[in-house]
Amino acid sequence: MIISMTGYGKAMAELPGKKLLIEIKSLNSKGLDLSVKLPGAFREKEMEIRALLSQRLDRGKIELYVSSEKSADAVAFSVNKPLFLQYYQELKSLLSELKEEDRTGLLTFILKIPNVLQNEKAEFEETDWTIL
Repeated sequence: MIISMTGYGKAMAELPGKKLLIEIKSLNSKGLDLSVKLPGAFREKEMEIRALLSQRLDRGKIELYVSSEKSADAVAFSVNKPLFLQYYQELKSLLSELKEEDRTGLLTFILKIPNVLQNEKAEFEETDWTIL
């Protein structure tokens, strides 16, 4: 039986509120060279993942890529109201000083300022690890 060091695999898992995508690619190489790219929520498991790969693979250039995305119905965000109101009051005051009456687009502008809209950070769950 011939065992090749060159290959590619891809898997996807649907979880409540999110989707995991796992891709692995291997190329011929004399030693074991692991490259692991994980979402922030999974970083605490990187050493465990590397250990699992090292146990099962002897050599090759291995690239593991894991991504996690929230489902459209699970995307959650919140408005940082104190920050929003602070920007609004300052800009409204500035418009008054400039004797500008047009406030069209002020809300849209403020929502584009960093940290006014906050996305919920993905949390690592033990069920995610089992699936991975």
